[in-house]
Amino acid sequence: APLGKLLLVILVLVANVMTDSVITALAVLAIGLALMAYSTNMRVPFMLGVAIGEAVLILVVACGIISINGDTSQPCIWSADFLWLDLYMTADSFNQAWLVMIRAVAGITVMIAFATSTPIPHLAQALRQIRVPDEICEIVVLIYRYAFLLLERMDTMWSAANSRLGFSGFKRSMKTIASIAVGIFTSSLNLADKAQVSLECRGYRGYFPIWNRPQKAGGVGSGGSSRVRLAFRSWEVHRGRHRLLAYRVRGVRMDFKYILEARDVSYVYGKGDGANASLKNVSLGIRPGVKTVILGANGAGKSTLFYHFNGVFRPTTGEMFYRGISVSYQKEHLYELREDVAVVVQNPDEQIFSSTVEEDVAFGPMNLNLHPDIVEGRIRDSLFKVGMEDYRYRPTTQLSYGQKKRVAIAGALAMDP
Repeated sequence: APLGKLLLVILVLVANVMTDSVITALAVLAIGLALMAYSTNMRVPFMLGVAIGEAVLILVVACGIISINGDTSQPCIWSADFLWLDLYMTADSFNQAWLVMIRAVAGITVMIAFATSTPIPHLAQALRQIRVPDEICEIVVLIYRYAFLLLERMDTMWSAANSRLGFSGFKRSMKTIASIAVGIFTSSLNLADKAQVSLECRGYRGYFPIWNRPQKAGGVGSGGSSRVRLAFRSWEVHRGRHRLLAYRVRGVRMDFKYILEARDVSYVYGKGDGANASLKNVSLGIRPGVKTVILGANGAGKSTLFYHFNGVFRPTTGEMFYRGISVSYQKEHLYELREDVAVVVQNPDEQIFSSTVEEDVAFGPMNLNLHPDIVEGRIRDSLFKVGMEDYRYRPTTQLSYGQKKRVAIAGALAMDP
């Protein structure tokens, strides 16, 4: 259970920090190595290994400093003068340095084992069960997910630099590493903005729902299948009545000409001297049942326009219409709009954040508060449509870029737009 695993990790880490015994620290290290071997088969991704190596190097330097700053009132086992520094090592300072080193490495192994074996929604569920505030839960989950994504991106940049002889020579290697670090920092800022947009496109309501597969999904002719059909019909009837009532209350004509329409829409990114007009007086209507292709060069504003269609962006000037009615930017109305109007982002890494394919596809339907049997059906149908049904339980980190594209499309189809 996620909660039991989390409590075990917390207990082990607290015991590791509180004890002064090297034996206890070594026991924690053994537990961490055993858990990491079980969860990863000791196959750590290259960039994660680089990050761990850097952490261990920092620990070695820090522990070395601890060891040579002994109490001068105690017997010395080694001393030296280096520039203006007096290096003085005692038995206590040496033992203390080793204890800190073992504690730190043991803590790293335990946390890596936990991180690599715990799906993101399960982590959020465990945090909520111990009464951690929702805001902190969501921050932890997003950091947890996108830290791995940035490591993956760093691995890609590292390989690209290596293929162009970016690490030939010490000076050039240092320059390349610095460039990669800057690139990761800037891409992380860009990723944060786009990931939030992707979440809103799939009906994100401020928390991450947990997908628990129904115990008896059932096949054709089974009780599970009948339950799925009954739940689906019940939901569709409720859904249709609810929307028709909403249309009537808001005075909508049902004989609309365009299902989506932009009237004289302009949108400006930023303010002041840094303002950039992405859309300028755009008027466009899309008829029901008609496939419409919008073409344009990079930066022409295609994605910006699409985000206006499902209410993620609000026009600086002008007005958006859906089914003949002006788009309302109240939360509940936006949730309804995003249930009907799906957007697939260009970069699937900005949309896919769950640990497995089925959990990511289930994210949108779960935000609609659908019955689990309906969510199960939508997962199967959407993955079948994109030819990814055999990858349902595959970790998203093990997918190719093309497969991630398909999963991103399946996530949009699961909203039943």
